[in-house]
Amino acid sequence: MARNWKWHQTEEIVAKLEHAARLMAKGASTHEGARAIGVGAATYFRWRKQYAGLKPQHVSYIRKLQQEVLRLRAAIKEHDLNLPSVTLESARRLRFGAQLPHAGDTTRAISQDLRRDTGKT
Repeated sequence: MARNWKWHQTEEIVAKLEHAARLMAKGASTHEGARAIGVGAATYFRWRKQYAGLKPQHVSYIRKLQQEVLRLRAAIKEHDLNLPSVTLESARRLRFGAQLPHAGDTTRAISQDLRRDTGKT
C-alpha cells in the first residue's frame, strides 16, 4: 500500500491542532479529530506533544529568531570573531595579577601567622 507523504509547515500544524482541539471541545474523540485534520492518531499525538501551546504568532516569532541566529553565526564566521573562553584560572590572573595559592597553602600560611602572633612555635 503506497502512501502519499506530505511535509507540513509548522504554521499548518499549529492551525490543524487548533482545529482538532475545537472539534474535540465539541465532543469528538481524539481519533475523529485526527482524521478530520487529515492525519493519523499517532501523528496527532506527536504533533500535540511537540507543538503544545504554540500559537501562529509564536511560530513566526520563533522563525524570525532562528533566522537572526543564523545571520549572527554567519557574521561571526565571516569576520572570524573568536570569542575568548575565560577560564577560572585566567580570570584569577587578570584580577590578581598572579596565580592564587591553593587552599592548603592558604591554610598553612594562616596557621603560621597565628602561631607567630600567639608566640607558639
